[in-house]
Amino acid sequence: MTITALLLESFLFALLASPPGGSGGDHPPRPPREAVEACVDKASGDACSFEGREGETVDGSCFTPEDDKPLACRPEQPPR
Repeated sequence: MTITALLLESFLFALLASPPGGSGGDHPPRPPREAVEACVDKASGDACSFEGREGETVDGSCFTPEDDKPLACRPEQPPR
């Protein structure tokens, strides 16, 4: 693979991995899809869990910062 191809691949990966709207600003990053799916049919404060990026089980509780945002599983232990 050429250097140009590697740079293009790295750029595309960074672009696709970043949250919509960029990573800066006043908005918190969007929760992962798995965290949102863990709280489907649940209420704020309910216990939840989902599979983390490295295959680990992440335990937490359903939470939303604002009424117009979907519930998502907020981990008991913040990521390192």
